[in-house]
Amino acid sequence: MSKGQIRELHETIRRDRDEVRSGFLDTLPAGGKVDRERLRRIAQVDRIELYRTEGARNTAEYVSAVCHISKWKARRLIEAAHSLESLPHISAALEAGSLSLDKTVELTRFATPETEKKLLRWARKVTVGCIRQRGDEALAQPKENIEAAHHNRELKLNWADHGLYFEGFMPHEQAVAFVEEVDRLAHELPEDPDALPVLFEGQEAPSMGQRRLDSLFLLTTSGGGHSAATPSVVVHVPLEVLAVGDGNGVADNGQVLDPEVVRMLCCDSRLQTVVEDPAGHPLGVGRETATPPRWLRRLVLKRDGHTCTFPGCGMKRFLQLHHVRHWSQGGPTDYRNLATVCPVHHALIHKMGWTVLIEDGEVTWLQPRARRYEPGPVPPDPPAEPVRRKALHAEAAAVSGLDRLIAVLAA
Repeated sequence: MSKGQIRELHETIRRDRDEVRSGFLDTLPAGGKVDRERLRRIAQVDRIELYRTEGARNTAEYVSAVCHISKWKARRLIEAAHSLESLPHISAALEAGSLSLDKTVELTRFATPETEKKLLRWARKVTVGCIRQRGDEALAQPKENIEAAHHNRELKLNWADHGLYFEGFMPHEQAVAFVEEVDRLAHELPEDPDALPVLFEGQEAPSMGQRRLDSLFLLTTSGGGHSAATPSVVVHVPLEVLAVGDGNGVADNGQVLDPEVVRMLCCDSRLQTVVEDPAGHPLGVGRETATPPRWLRRLVLKRDGHTCTFPGCGMKRFLQLHHVRHWSQGGPTDYRNLATVCPVHHALIHKMGWTVLIEDGEVTWLQPRARRYEPGPVPPDPPAEPVRRKALHAEAAAVSGLDRLIAVLAA
């Protein structure tokens, strides 16, 4: 093929890709309108208690049956439907297709009319899991749930012909330490199947579930396996939570912990103090080293939701910390100069000309021509201020018939 033919072929491929991309993005607003209208109808169904004439016990059961979804998801949709009535910006973003239904449902759990604009900008850059995690941190767990978890702890042992089946439930204060130690030992077990306590015939290597079982066996039969040291559990918690109990703690794996559980874990532990600047941001180690210490890495990962900050990535393994201002150009190893990235998107920065910025603790990605990367359709213009119908009706109802007659005659 000639150079002209090759160039024409590349141009055709580019046009086809652009057409497919545009066609796909054009379908999002239509889906958003359908989702928003469905939530409006769900709110109406709940207000008039339609379930009473449909053979259901409550609205969640009725919506679950009609929409073929779980009752848990139905309850979330009902809560979101009512919350959206006071969140015009999030409602408009859903209707325009620039915010998914899943993100909307999670965001309405803790967004308020005062915070929805800022939260909406943040939510478009992160995954649904990050929004759910923030909601779990913001919402206090009822004390009844903590007490129920303690009373429901259980381990069932069922013997079979060839071994033992077991299942159980463990409350958070026990589970975080248990999982930390089992996984630590599971990763330390040798790769050679013949060196394991159990022979795996016909397998090249044991699965993670098998390694966990072997590590549990070692922990319960050899006084702690390779090490009998107390497992290290990292919990992020503000000092006022320990003192007052108003708020939640977060384990290093992202598990949200009730303040009472945090205080229980702190009974026999050591505390690490993190120094913050006047703006409330943790300090780093400056130009002392290019490698972030473990305590700084934990703080950056927690800020970024233990996931790659590239919009929509969601990668949680093999994470790296990138210096926003490169170390070779004098950038410090500080909290405000580090961003969490996966190896694939780290290569975009160093090989493909992408850049990242950190503004108010949020990581923003820029394309090679310094254009802000926004996946999906552009967010809609801010909606007009909603009419306060309830307030107007209340004011009208407060005026008696005589007062209205006097007003008309005076006019």
